[in-house]
Amino acid sequence: MVKHVFYLSFLLISFSSVADIQLDRSQIYTVPKGENWSITNIDKADCNICTTDIFVKSGQVRINGIWVAGKFKFILPKKYEIIFHSGATFGLGDVMRKITVKKLILNK
Repeated sequence: MVKHVFYLSFLLISFSSVADIQLDRSQIYTVPKGENWSITNIDKADCNICTTDIFVKSGQVRINGIWVAGKFKFILPKKYEIIFHSGATFGLGDVMRKITVKKLILNK
């Protein structure tokens, strides 16, 4: 019985650690130490005059293979590969309803 509970607990922890995370524009986010976050899906609002998709307050972000660091804003290109590095602090602009990110665990 204890063995089954252990395996069930292990499976639940394993699945929760690889689950996608939904982020909205209600707060500022900081990527935890030892993780990178990769955007897997975006949900943009319709807009006539679009401002910014994502603003970075500090840290490093890889945008289509190029690492950018500091404080900046950017608009997502049509094809994108965006990775927020461990410690990056960012928020979603008024154009974005929500984004989905996947945790990428860094090797120690």
